[in-house]
Amino acid sequence: MTPFRARSLRAAALLLAAAALLLLAFAPSAGAAGEPRHVHLSWESDASTTTTVSWHTDTGLAGYVPTVRYGTSPGTYSKTSTGASHTYPGATVEVREVELTGLSAASRYYYVCGDPGYGWTSEASFRTAPGVRSAFTFCAYGDSRDGWWPFESGDNSNFEIWEQCTNSIAAQDPLFSIFTADAVRTGDSESKWNTWYDKVAPLSSRSPFMSCHGNHENYEDAFFERIALPGNERWYSFDVGNVHFTCLDSGLTDDGEEALIGQQKPWLEADLAAAKAAGADWLVVYFHRAPYASGSHGDQSDVIAGWIPVFDQYGVDLVFCGHNHYYERTFPLKNGNVVDDDPGYYYKPPGSVYVTAGSVGAPLADFNPGAKYARQEKSYHYCTVEVLANDTMTVTARYGTNGNLLEQFVIDKATPPAIEEVSPAAALVGAQVTISGTDFGDARADSAVWFGDTQASVYTSWSDTEIKALVPASPAGEVQLRVETAIGTSQNEPFTILPGSIQMMDWYFAEGTCRPGFEPYICIQNPGDEAAQVRITYMPGQGDVLEEDLEVGPSSRATVRVKDVLGEGDDPAHDFSAAVSSTNGKPIIVERPLYFDYTGSITGGHDVLGTNTASEDWLFAEGTTHGGFDTWFCLQNPNDSEVVATVTYVYDAEEHPRDVTLPPRSRTTISVNEDLGPARDVAARVEASGPVIVERPMYFRYGGSIEGGHCVIGATEPAREFYFAEGSCRPDFDPYLCLQNPGGAEASVRITYMRGDGTNLDQEIAVPPHSRSTVRVKDQLGEGDDPAHDFSASVVSESGPEIIVERPMYFRYGGTLPGGHCVIGYTVTQP
Repeated sequence: MTPFRARSLRAAALLLAAAALLLLAFAPSAGAAGEPRHVHLSWESDASTTTTVSWHTDTGLAGYVPTVRYGTSPGTYSKTSTGASHTYPGATVEVREVELTGLSAASRYYYVCGDPGYGWTSEASFRTAPGVRSAFTFCAYGDSRDGWWPFESGDNSNFEIWEQCTNSIAAQDPLFSIFTADAVRTGDSESKWNTWYDKVAPLSSRSPFMSCHGNHENYEDAFFERIALPGNERWYSFDVGNVHFTCLDSGLTDDGEEALIGQQKPWLEADLAAAKAAGADWLVVYFHRAPYASGSHGDQSDVIAGWIPVFDQYGVDLVFCGHNHYYERTFPLKNGNVVDDDPGYYYKPPGSVYVTAGSVGAPLADFNPGAKYARQEKSYHYCTVEVLANDTMTVTARYGTNGNLLEQFVIDKATPPAIEEVSPAAALVGAQVTISGTDFGDARADSAVWFGDTQASVYTSWSDTEIKALVPASPAGEVQLRVETAIGTSQNEPFTILPGSIQMMDWYFAEGTCRPGFEPYICIQNPGDEAAQVRITYMPGQGDVLEEDLEVGPSSRATVRVKDVLGEGDDPAHDFSAAVSSTNGKPIIVERPLYFDYTGSITGGHDVLGTNTASEDWLFAEGTTHGGFDTWFCLQNPNDSEVVATVTYVYDAEEHPRDVTLPPRSRTTISVNEDLGPARDVAARVEASGPVIVERPMYFRYGGSIEGGHCVIGATEPAREFYFAEGSCRPDFDPYLCLQNPGGAEASVRITYMRGDGTNLDQEIAVPPHSRSTVRVKDQLGEGDDPAHDFSASVVSESGPEIIVERPMYFRYGGTLPGGHCVIGYTVTQP
């Protein structure tokens, strides 16, 4: 039997199948006999953008077209793909395969498969792999086969233990599984394969299943033909996020496959070298025969001689094998020697950890204690591997039938942060400082920049190689600047805090219009005891920038009616953004109230406090195009050069980006209603190639009778906690909480309502990745005209990504004054 996926045999089989179909062309429908079964997923190519769906049916179904209907929402299948069918000599099933392509990375898809004439499966879902460094979980296990001697516990003659293990594995919700072979005892037994697939389908229909070949598969067609794998299906590799997986074929015979091992060695070297060159952070290898084994199979000399030097050379982190029917895990080894004897935590180990994950059903065997083994256990088991974006990998061995903890170990490759440059090296309080270096982390989370004993609280951007932070309020003088992360602390760099402060010297507003029906003002407060020289720079939607200079006396306020400067006109030249600066170094505070008769029918006003800093990233949790609401984004580019901004709308658990070019020193307006059409609740993120300012005004006729408008400046980064002091569920008030999760994993959020009568109420909500959730507070607190229905709130993302939260509230104050307002919650990471 040719030891690879028999594509040539398939061709012959397809000819036979075609002849059979001609004979059956006018046969009646097979009905229930054509229903799909044994659904399983795998990857043949890019794991982030493709998934192959395979299933089995009876043979001889005339006109059967393998079809998958799928989409990103339950019960909604916006796309359809078709594939091919094949069988093989001696098969009892027809194999149907459809490869889905053009998928989005790190996304969930819902699907059914089958044929319109023969029926469909029930709905299932799967997730695509992340395309970049991101947290994910996979499982590793093997040796599910039926046995031939009396079991010490249970009976797997009909894969009963295998079924219990797959149910336990499914409960872990892995992104995918790697299987270390020996699915069935006899690889040519069609009945055993059919039963095996029956048991695994509830797991494999929702999580790709990537298997290697073992001695019990015996190079039979039933293994290679029933599952779709990359390359020649004997040895192959694939990538998930920052992890490179390599599958090898260790053959059939203990200590006797030198030729086969040698045949794969050049490919293995090239594969690992390419992965390292491409920037893979982790190398994981899996195959069947464990090189190091204490039981009856013993060490495999051919594998050790042929492959271990390659693993050592390229720094393979983790190796999964089976063949031995017990759990066995080595300390990190190099050249077969223990290089770290810690029982469970390995920081940048100079060797590989070898895990024998050898029974999810196969008859258990005995092991012998050995100095190289950190843990051994005679039990059914599997491994759950959490790959975390902070450069750690946590491997948890679990008992197979119930998922309870067997043992856990961690491989930690994280590097403490290092500073390469601080620019400028001296600045005023409130000035932006750029810190360049390495290993800061892709997101700030709980990390921080310290200026001496004072931690910065405002960050305009944070990436693994660059941080932009504002100098915190501190006494003037030289301090030691450092970056602190969960991994460690950087070296100190000298930094000088200059006397004075630029905080409250520069203010930005993205929104403003002098069209008919709108009255914008700029209100400037000078809290100091000396006059402030102020320059207002108006940046219109079209036309030239205009500057206005004025003096604001000590302890006073100045009010500018913008139409006295720009005039009035119904064109983009009368839409404007503004920058207000104190040119003589005196602190000021600036707001922009705007009163309106929107479209001649909605009257009201809104007001915002300006922002002191521009940012390359802005986030908004609220936004809607439902009836009666008009939502806009106003983007200010205060720079002297063009900026490209990407506005990503988030709704229905999907991201919908659009690009917009912002001319220098200008304002650009986007209508969300025109972009998305009606009836969308939406969150949004604006990412720009340079620092910009973004506001979101909304005009509404809420409930058909409450009219008005509100406006907010976005958040510059998500946070773990948001606080709101105001909120009321009295009659004529309708408060909401809008939660945006910009991350790639679910956020578990706790809302604590702190009521006016001194009692608290907690609400837990799961916010799916890349989505927005809306809470109508009256659904939780009810309505009443008493202090128990006034509330403050804290909104905390207790696990998962950080979030953004806004609180819109619509009202008829006093029963006669309609309107609404909206705020982004307070958090220490906000300016």
